[in-house]
Amino acid sequence: MLQAQICLVRHGETEWNRTGRIQGYADIPLNEHGLKQARAVANYLAEEAPWHQIYSSDLQRARVTAEQIAARLGISLAVEPRLRERNCGILEGKTREQVEQMFQGVDLKSIDWDRLPGVEHRSALRSRAVEVMTSLAKRHTGEKIIVVSHGAFIKCFLEAVANLSLKDVRLHNTSLNQLTFRLDHPPDGDGSWTVVYFNQANHLSVERNSS
Repeated sequence: MLQAQICLVRHGETEWNRTGRIQGYADIPLNEHGLKQARAVANYLAEEAPWHQIYSSDLQRARVTAEQIAARLGISLAVEPRLRERNCGILEGKTREQVEQMFQGVDLKSIDWDRLPGVEHRSALRSRAVEVMTSLAKRHTGEKIIVVSHGAFIKCFLEAVANLSLKDVRLHNTSLNQLTFRLDHPPDGDGSWTVVYFNQANHLSVERNSS
């Protein structure tokens, strides 16, 4: 049986994270705290070495997080656009309060995002996430890799492969989600995913204590 170990990491904090603005495809940089988080998760992952490769979304908040990790671990970074966040269309740049005003006080969680202009349908995001993650896992059977992506992408992927319900779960910036991919019948089998843990953020307490 062939298997790959994948650590799926959410990017560090941005100002839009801090102020509660929906990001989507908007290319927002890390803020200073987000850079500290990226360095903290890099140090934490160094304790789990060796790692063989790191992949990142092309959006800079993920890419810069991945660059910090790659530099600390001494491994190469490959940018993969399919790892980018959900396209949030007309909601991008808006706060929860602004969205609820748009819909006359309807709670954000009650709005059907799939019906909104420019918003990537959740089923399309799920298919994209499973496709790219499975492709990377098959490419690295027998190895350990890191993938840096985004909150909605990660939650949608975990829901798809582990039958989890994460709608009301907030993923911490730079949280770690450890998975194992097993390929029973190479090279054409679908394989299976196991979630070892998710939304683990022990390194953030270390980062807070050192700041």
